[in-house]
Amino acid sequence: MAVLLYRLGRLSFRRRGRVLALWLLLLALLGGGAIAFSAPATTEFSIPGTESQQALDSLAREFPQAGGATGTIIVAAPEGEKLTPAAVAPVVEEAAEVPGVLAAIDPFQARALSPDGRYALVQVQFDSVA
Repeated sequence: MAVLLYRLGRLSFRRRGRVLALWLLLLALLGGGAIAFSAPATTEFSIPGTESQQALDSLAREFPQAGGATGTIIVAAPEGEKLTPAAVAPVVEEAAEVPGVLAAIDPFQARALSPDGRYALVQVQFDSVA
């Protein structure tokens, strides 16, 4: 075995240009094959028959409107001040009026405030995935 490896190493050294070209060609072929034969990317994922998949299917049947994308709006008060419901309400109302939005959730009702009361998260539910 040692003799075989010695001969392979000696041959590779003597013909290093050809060996390098061969490796580059092999790498290009493998890369091209991976690109040509790869499946397109998808956001769908399911494992039929599992309890988790059954729960997701049940949610999709019961709440089809919740299948869209979600977003988050961060509202911040000026330094040293706290947010009030009156200050956040216009943001929630304006977000709810955007076309394609099913709901905008008030951070005071959802308790989505930072501990110091300076930041709030307005959750937005869209009717479809972008």
